[in-house]
Amino acid sequence: MVKLLSDWTKEISVSIMTTLFRTPVPIPELPEKITHRDSILMLGSCFSENISKRLDAFHFRVLCNPTGILYNPFSISSALGRIIQGTPYIVSDLFEYQGRWHSFDHHSHYSKRSPEQTLEMINGSLLEAHRWIQTTGICILTPGTSFTFTNLNSQKIVANCHKLPQQQFLRRCASSQEIFTEWKTLLSHLSRQFPSMRFILTISPVRHYPSQPRHNQLSKSNLVSALYELENFFSNVYYFPSFEIMMDELRDYRFYTTDMTHPNETAVNYIWERFLESCISNRSREFIKKFVVVDQAKKHHILNDSAQDQKTQFALSMIEKINQIKKQFPEVDFEREISWLNELRKNEGISLS
Repeated sequence: MVKLLSDWTKEISVSIMTTLFRTPVPIPELPEKITHRDSILMLGSCFSENISKRLDAFHFRVLCNPTGILYNPFSISSALGRIIQGTPYIVSDLFEYQGRWHSFDHHSHYSKRSPEQTLEMINGSLLEAHRWIQTTGICILTPGTSFTFTNLNSQKIVANCHKLPQQQFLRRCASSQEIFTEWKTLLSHLSRQFPSMRFILTISPVRHYPSQPRHNQLSKSNLVSALYELENFFSNVYYFPSFEIMMDELRDYRFYTTDMTHPNETAVNYIWERFLESCISNRSREFIKKFVVVDQAKKHHILNDSAQDQKTQFALSMIEKINQIKKQFPEVDFEREISWLNELRKNEGISLS
């Protein structure tokens, strides 16, 4: 019997509906998930900054990149070593270039007009991180590239070249074995000193060499291989596949910013949702759902010509919501919201009594 056209159409429609137009990345759940009682330390690329901002917005206790953004695994290792020791930087650790004093271990954000200003900022951040790591339960490390730049004068790998002439550095791609050896030593030391610390390793999905795709693939491949071996070697190491999610589930330039290198807001939000599912406890996820209302309200703009009773009603409703959430989640600190409401009261002349 000849099939009717409508029958063929139905079969095609069913086929399309059951076809998955992407490659889902399976993510095993973190054995002991992150809660609001955990203290989190994050080091790595700008992608780690994106995730840490979301964690901070939802009141997780997180400290991210106390030396600024780090890309290569050796600079991440060096930064952690210095944080553990807490040894302050001195003037001889700095150099002057184009009117600013820089550190090869730090992002240019720390570079100031005088060595005293630079050291004050660097050592203040170092002291905070040294204290923070003493109670850190979760350490999230996000390298972005296997390529390193070694300063020819000091023969040390730098975290930032600070736009010095290229001739002063040797650029090379570290092998997966070199990365594994470096981080095996690092994680072993951290595990001995902080036995309860757990590690989440993930690779930045940012394309570091968009004009040299072969180099980018080589760089990421060495990281994938090294982190795979580390996850198998340590029982307290977990791998979260942010890079793989970007490459397989979000394989389209519409998920990149206009530079075609960095994941855009949609991509970061998607990876954040996958991170929540696999790494954040049910209780903390429940808090996030309830707190979204308050978080959005904080961005609410009260018009100057709004009636005073409307402003007062808005503030009172926020207090009520916060108090309700505080009763359910006493482990969460709402100091920021209290400060925000006090500032609102002062600026708008609102009576909250």
